[in-house]
Amino acid sequence: MATWKKIIVSGSAAELLNVTASAASIGTLNVTAGSGSFSGSFQGDGSGLTNVPASGIVLAVLSQSLGIENFSYTGTTSATVQLATGSAHFISGSRKTISATDTAGASGINLDYDPATGTISGSLVNSTTTLGSTTLTLGGTTTSVAGLTLTGVVATGSFSGSFVGTTNLPDLTAGTGISTFTYDGATTATVEVSGASTLSSDKISKWTGTAFANSSLTDNGSTITGTTSIQLTGASSNLSGSFSGSFFGNGAGLTGVPASGIVLQPLTAGAGIVPFTYSGSAAQTVAISQSGVTNAMLVNSIITVAAGTNGSGGPDPVSLGETLTINGTNNEIDIAVGTNAITIGLPSDVTIGQDLIVSRNLTVLGTASFQSTTNLEVADRFVLFASGSNTAGDGGIVIQQGTQNVGELFAFDSGVTRWGLTGSFSANQSSYTPDAFMAAVVVGAGTDPNAAPARYDAAGNIFVGTDESIYIYS
Repeated sequence: MATWKKIIVSGSAAELLNVTASAASIGTLNVTAGSGSFSGSFQGDGSGLTNVPASGIVLAVLSQSLGIENFSYTGTTSATVQLATGSAHFISGSRKTISATDTAGASGINLDYDPATGTISGSLVNSTTTLGSTTLTLGGTTTSVAGLTLTGVVATGSFSGSFVGTTNLPDLTAGTGISTFTYDGATTATVEVSGASTLSSDKISKWTGTAFANSSLTDNGSTITGTTSIQLTGASSNLSGSFSGSFFGNGAGLTGVPASGIVLQPLTAGAGIVPFTYSGSAAQTVAISQSGVTNAMLVNSIITVAAGTNGSGGPDPVSLGETLTINGTNNEIDIAVGTNAITIGLPSDVTIGQDLIVSRNLTVLGTASFQSTTNLEVADRFVLFASGSNTAGDGGIVIQQGTQNVGELFAFDSGVTRWGLTGSFSANQSSYTPDAFMAAVVVGAGTDPNAAPARYDAAGNIFVGTDESIYIYS
């Protein structure tokens, strides 16, 4: 079975599963130093053992507790453990009585034990208690207790009978529209509407936000008087006298209006408006004249075209009515004019006549060909291969030799998660079978090779512990 096996080098501590000699038996095995645990049979008088106390192995003291005869045992001599007899006995003779007492010394429970039958019998000394002036039997039930005084007790539920004490109801206070008052049940109080005492007869009251008050209107039952401005709404409203302000309705009930009705001054069309006349007698439509609006009538009639960042030329003012032409560049920029749209894009084949700098990622979906390149220099510290893969697979670097696309391969074998080597490899393959594997050296954080990641449990890999011990997996 493949495991991590320790390599014995000069100065290392050997770890051997078994030691087998060529002779039939080993008469003497000398160990200059040893530690750890040992199993198996031992023969001899142990005179050569060290670090063992002169008195032998010392056990912790084992001694008696309640009901056990006095003894002491440390392993050096034999001892006997037995129940205590005589005065230390819990129960002796033919019959004993056990009494449980309180701190005052009065007996609470009397128990009799009969060793012949193994039974215990007894009784309570006190089987009743007194609450107030009522005697209660333990285990009994009562529905009333007389002579009981409660002090500092909060009780809930319903009660009957006489009550002696002070009632303390939660305070009842005034809210919005109510005059200030406080009521807790101790004294009487009066609740009234805020401002009610200041209201006058026939006055229409109003709400001020904190109380009711008299308004400037008086209502005698048929007429509302005392105002200089009033607004009436509803299906039927009558108003007499002179008034000003806005008017809503059809005016059918108005009097004192000229027979010709309300005459408006003429409203006619001006520059940029389709001719019309409006006097209020008939509806009209106001529209902007398409041919009547000139650039001079507009606040902004010019569009300014500028080159912008890294551009050239301009700015160029383009008046409304003129044509703005956007030119493309051969093999670089295409311009397509459609219905109310201009599309600016790249042609299918793009030619860059000068240097091209890509400040972000460059993705090549086809074949990337580099011409006239002797040595490839990559500034990135890490190179990602098979970036388009979404499953595990093989991959590596092929160094071409005498035949095109064939050479020596250094690659990762995904089947065994190890790097390997092979020769005469064709670069158009998607997998490979290694001739040999690269050995990995695991520098452990401790001394146990089994703590190394499981992926390195493969033949030929090396583990070096913090104590400089060396293991090989085989």
